Amino acid sequence: ELLLTEKERFKTYIELAGVMFVTIDAGGIVTLVNKKACEVLEYPREEIIGKNWFENFLPEHIKNQVLPVSKKLLSGEIETVEYYENPVLTKSNTEKLIAWHNTILRDGNGEIVGHLSSGTDITETKEAEKVILESEARFRHLFEDSPVALLEEDFSEVENYFNELKKEGCEDFRNYFTENNDAVLKCMKKIKVVDANNAAINLHNAQDKTHLLENVDSILNEDSLSVFTEEFIALAEGAETYVAELSFETLIGQKKHAFLKLFVGKTKNKKIDFSKVLVAISDITALKKAEEERVNLEKQILHTQKLESLGILAGGIAHDFNNLLTAILGNADLARRKIDSSLSAYKNIEEIVKASHTASDLANQMLAYSGKGKFQIQTVSLSSIVKEMA
Repeated sequence: ELLLTEKERFKTYIELAGVMFVTIDAGGIVTLVNKKACEVLEYPREEIIGKNWFENFLPEHIKNQVLPVSKKLLSGEIETVEYYENPVLTKSNTEKLIAWHNTILRDGNGEIVGHLSSGTDITETKEAEKVILESEARFRHLFEDSPVALLEEDFSEVENYFNELKKEGCEDFRNYFTENNDAVLKCMKKIKVVDANNAAINLHNAQDKTHLLENVDSILNEDSLSVFTEEFIALAEGAETYVAELSFETLIGQKKHAFLKLFVGKTKNKKIDFSKVLVAISDITALKKAEEERVNLEKQILHTQKLESLGILAGGIAHDFNNLLTAILGNADLARRKIDSSLSAYKNIEEIVKASHTASDLANQMLAYSGKGKFQIQTVSLSSIVKEMA
């Protein structure tokens, strides 16, 4: 009676269990199935009991693999495989992947009479895993082959440092970091670069990913310090993104300019996750060079315009000055004719005429500068010029 009670209890347990239970005898005939097995196989119990398991409930493509192994297990030729996965074929002719746990059944004499298998339907789990793996592979492809340099970084220790500062009563992070360069350097050292894509390797002139990850610190310079200061201030104050321009030297000493954008990751609960920080770096060295060339060209054009304006002004002044000199020379010449050459006034008039001719030469030079005159090349006596200027 006690044995019957235990058997009933065992059957009840199997029937209510949330996993499949299937008992197969030495000939492969199903002798027991529970409710969950019927649900998975989509058969009523009476259509399963008494049927050959291998012929009726396994897909054709795995029968030749499973049947020989099962026979060897039931004959005692090989040890029981405690866990394995293989598909079953349902009544609707669909396959479901089952994770099996097996136990050999023996009679009172120790002879193998069959085996008891418990199974869990992992079809959806495996499909979900496949989707995740495909998603990861797709992300890895996008990450590695992105034309933008990408760095995956871990800011966990930086976050811990922020929290320590908050516990100590720090409220003004801007004042703290701008006044403490050592704190900025300390935070920079706490950043862990986890991964880098091909564009990042090329951007920094690294030999390979390992070469870059091992030498990230050497890339940073004094210009980087101000950028990181603002970055840490923004993150400490709760920002999830940060953008900046910076200059740096590559691993072969080449100076480059870049546009940096940092994204802080999130957990499944939409909370900020400092262990997953993505940094995108766009090389703007060529743009910076083009901008410098544009600015220099604008300066040259402005300088040329100024010279043209001066030329126009000089030409106008020279023209008006020549008109005045014409009147002065004309009147001086008339006065000279009316005065006796022995008088002292005559010499004064001669000086006026001489100075007017010199001024006329200067006016002609101004006209030549403005493009309205022309230069004359002639032999001159330097001593006479010096004498005149004395």
